[in-house]
Amino acid sequence: MKGHVEDIGRQRHNIVIELGRERDSNGSIRRKRLVRTVHGSKAWARQEMLRLMQELSSGTFIQPAKTTVAGFLRQWLDGRRPAGLSPRTIETYEVLIRRHIAPEIGALLLTELQPLHVQRLDSTMLANGYSAKTVASVHTMLNSALNQAVKWRMIPRNPASDVDRPRIQTKKPVTLNKVDIQRLLDALPTCKHGDLYTLAFFTGMRLGELLGLKWQDFDAQHGCLYVQRSLVRVKGRWLLKGVKSAAGSRLVVLPPRALQLLCRLQEKALSEFVFSRDDGSPLSTSSVTHGFVILSRQLGLDGFRLHDLRHTHASILLRAGVHPKIVQERLGHSSISMTLDTYSHLIPSLQQDAALLFEQVACTNGQLTGSKPASRQLTGSNKSH
Repeated sequence: MKGHVEDIGRQRHNIVIELGRERDSNGSIRRKRLVRTVHGSKAWARQEMLRLMQELSSGTFIQPAKTTVAGFLRQWLDGRRPAGLSPRTIETYEVLIRRHIAPEIGALLLTELQPLHVQRLDSTMLANGYSAKTVASVHTMLNSALNQAVKWRMIPRNPASDVDRPRIQTKKPVTLNKVDIQRLLDALPTCKHGDLYTLAFFTGMRLGELLGLKWQDFDAQHGCLYVQRSLVRVKGRWLLKGVKSAAGSRLVVLPPRALQLLCRLQEKALSEFVFSRDDGSPLSTSSVTHGFVILSRQLGLDGFRLHDLRHTHASILLRAGVHPKIVQERLGHSSISMTLDTYSHLIPSLQQDAALLFEQVACTNGQLTGSKPASRQLTGSNKSH
C-alpha cells in the first residue's frame, strides 16, 4: 500500500492512498484510491496518511459519511434525551452547540474533524473573552459526544481526546466572618425574601432546592427537611425536577432558629410551596438572587452572592470540627472529595487543630499515656504550617 500528500492550498492537503486496482461495472480495470482532504501542516498530513494506512491494513477504517459535526451533535442530543439527561442540561447543550460549536466547526464533515480544529475552537473562544470555565464546558461536551461517535462507529477515534481541556483556575469560596454574619442576620427579618435567605444560611441548601421545597418535605416533629426536588427554568417554563444524585436526596436537620422559622411560616401557609408568590406559584430565581444582591450592597458586602451563604454554612461547620463526611451529606455533595476540594483552603487550620488534639489525647508531660486528659478549647487558628 502506497500513499502521498498533495498541497492544494495554504495549510490544506490531499492525502492520496493507492488501494490497488478493481474492475468497474463495465468490465474495465481502474485504479482504486482513497483521497482525504486535511487542514494543517504537511507534516501533520503525513502523520494522518500513516494513520489511515494503518487503519486500512488492520481493517478498522470507517468509510467517511456526509454527516457534518453540527448534524451529528443534533443526532447525539436526540439520542441522549431518553438516557436520563435533565431538560435543563439538554437546553444548556443546545445553547453551547448553537453559540459556539456550530459557527466554528459545525459545517465540517464529522470524519474531517481533526484535533487542530478542536484546539482552534478552544483558542478562539478564549480570545473572544469567554471564561476558561465556559470553554471547558464546551470542550467536555464535545469530547463526550465524539466518544459516542466512536462507539457508533462513525469515526475511528475521538479527535478531542488529543487536545487538553482548558485549565480552570479554582477560586476560593467567599465566606463571611462573625461580625458580617451577625450584621446579615440582623437585617434579614425586615428584607424581602428574608425568610428564604435565613433558611439558606442555616441549612446550606441550594437555591433551586429551597424554591422547590414543599410543606410535605417538612417534619416539624423531628426538626428536619427532606430535600427531594429542585425548581429549574427551561425554555421559559418553570419545572420541578429530582435532585442531581442519590447524595442530593437527603435529610437536613434544622437548627432551632430555622425550625422556629418554618413552624411560624407553616401556620400562615397558603401554598404547597414553602416559599411562593401571593398566588401560590413558586418564586423565580432571578427575583430572589437580585434581592440578595441589593441586600449585600446595602450591607457593604459587594460581591457576596446568595450561593455564598452555602459556602459560609460549610465553612462554619468545618472550622467547628464537624467531620467533612457529615458536611458532605448535609450539603448533598456527590462525594467527600468534592467537599474537601471545594473547601481545601480550610484544611491547614483543621490540620493544626488535629495536631493539638492528638497531643491532648496521647501525651501528658511529654509521656505517652493510655488515659485521656481533660479537653481544652482549641483556637481554630487559620495559620498554615
